[in-house]
Amino acid sequence: MSILFFTIFFRAAAAPSNPKLIYGDSLFSQNKFLEAFDIYNNILEKNRQFSPKMLLKMAFIKENEGDFTNTLYYLNLYYLFKADKKVLDKMMDLASDNELKGYKFTDAEFFFAFYHANLYYVFGGVLATFIFLLILIIKNKINKRDVLIPAIFLTSFIALFFFTINFGLDSQKGIIINDHSFLMEQPSAGANLIEEVGKGHRVEIISKNDIWYEILWDKETVYIRENNLVLIN
Repeated sequence: MSILFFTIFFRAAAAPSNPKLIYGDSLFSQNKFLEAFDIYNNILEKNRQFSPKMLLKMAFIKENEGDFTNTLYYLNLYYLFKADKKVLDKMMDLASDNELKGYKFTDAEFFFAFYHANLYYVFGGVLATFIFLLILIIKNKINKRDVLIPAIFLTSFIALFFFTINFGLDSQKGIIINDHSFLMEQPSAGANLIEEVGKGHRVEIISKNDIWYEILWDKETVYIRENNLVLIN
């Protein structure tokens, strides 16, 4: 079992008020991991109500089972909500130990993860500043020319906020979940086979074409069946 998960539990957000989640946590505390995971998974798939802490527990359970693919999946989900450097290091270590591709996180990716994790706090501060400047202008406390540049910046950020909420800024990622997954040259079973790969690799998704995902693999565009990929969203 990995000690790392326990050292970062306290950094996760408080769980939503959910009787099932509370029951699952009680089972987890009794080391009834399989029963706890079933409850957590039901909450995640059916209700989409979860806390980052719950995702860490799911990752812990799967690592304890030796299932590194799902461990990485739940850690990736957690990372969407908490730009936690320790979790980032954990993912990179797991990927390195299992010779998996797609886990070289760039500074830009860390910035966007941090931005998304703190989006509402940042927006609240910017909006409060914007309102404060507006009040000062209305009361003639400051000249309009003096706040022109800050106003443009704040307005641009607010527009960026709403764009992020609706469309997102970072690229969509997915994890290959099956061994012997075929990467094809075209979205067709009769297309040329580029490579046969195992599970656990993280890939960038470009688009979807019927039952095929267009992805990047070794900087090349290839196609993989949708049943071989789980989306990180």
